[in-house]
Amino acid sequence: MTEYVEQLEGQYRRTTEQLALYRRACASPVLDLAALCAARHGLLSASTARAKFLQTEIYPLILRGQGDAFAARIEELDRDLAVKRRLSSGHIAQWSTAAVQADWPGYKVASAQIVRLVETRLTLEKAVILPALRTLAMRRVA
Repeated sequence: MTEYVEQLEGQYRRTTEQLALYRRACASPVLDLAALCAARHGLLSASTARAKFLQTEIYPLILRGQGDAFAARIEELDRDLAVKRRLSSGHIAQWSTAAVQADWPGYKVASAQIVRLVETRLTLEKAVILPALRTLAMRRVA
């Protein structure tokens, strides 16, 4: 069970690292399109992998261990994720490469909103999922 905690913490580290790269790319006064594209791709990839890991591995594990008591929390997390995915998809659709090149200052403002979305999501997940997973791990050890 502790391996799941370690894997999830690794997912959080990867997402945080990718978020830092994205933040750095967006902080540049001059657009470095290659760095921005790599950072966008890295953040999207890390976020998608983490969401898939949660859905396929962690949520079922927690539900087996805590039953219906945790089901409502998972539904809340799923609703929150759906909202954030819509906002992220809208951001990606609005800010094509050409749009970013045409309005780098505007993109930097918009990207700050995406950074806040990701940070908020990570904080929420860590507050809800990690304690539940650690509790299960402790039960298995005891």
